[in-house]
Amino acid sequence: MAAAAAVASMARTGAKSSKTWAAGLAGLARACGAGRRPDRRDRLDMVILAVLASGRGERTANRWLDALSRRFVDWNEVRVARTRDLTCAVSDVPAENLVKLQTFLQGMYEQVGGLDVTALVSMKPSEARSWLGRIEGLEREAVEAVLLIALGAPTLPAGEGLARVSRRLGLVPRKASRAEAHKLAAKGLAEDDYRAFYSLASEQAAGPCREDKPDCPRCRARTLCKSKGKW
Repeated sequence: MAAAAAVASMARTGAKSSKTWAAGLAGLARACGAGRRPDRRDRLDMVILAVLASGRGERTANRWLDALSRRFVDWNEVRVARTRDLTCAVSDVPAENLVKLQTFLQGMYEQVGGLDVTALVSMKPSEARSWLGRIEGLEREAVEAVLLIALGAPTLPAGEGLARVSRRLGLVPRKASRAEAHKLAAKGLAEDDYRAFYSLASEQAAGPCREDKPDCPRCRARTLCKSKGKW
């Protein structure tokens, strides 16, 4: 109850202003480096990048996408490959992320009879959200990541990583739920900053700022952290 009251109070009073969130983003960018590079990929690659970036960050996703592109002829080959063969070919990509990618590719193939995203990228955000939501096994965070990263929609994926990093940086109350943290982040950040913050926070959460036993000594953003490794 106390956490909910604190979140409600912050929402009413604007205790964590847009300047505070902007400072948090700037601090992460300084500590971790740029979390985004110019988009020079084709449409399908950008959609796949977004799926891989869900919960991991774009820098990691770009590295994984490049590794997959070097080892497979095309994305259809990735779609039909055995997971065991994929993990052997790109051992640095966790198996669960490869399964998520194959789930997406197979779902898209079944919907349009191929891997053509021309229709998807031309949809309005609401239409694209509905279309992606019909792919069985594609979680909501990945759907929103595609909208944000590949389609440029002003949406902020409600990932647990984003919530955890926001809590530990003191941007939201310590006991704020994932939904509460997401609501405050969406309100505090400028829409143009959604992508950068989501990517940096996801990368940070998947690395040193993990839920259990965070690796604080090796964390480059530790000077920004309010938790001191106690959360």
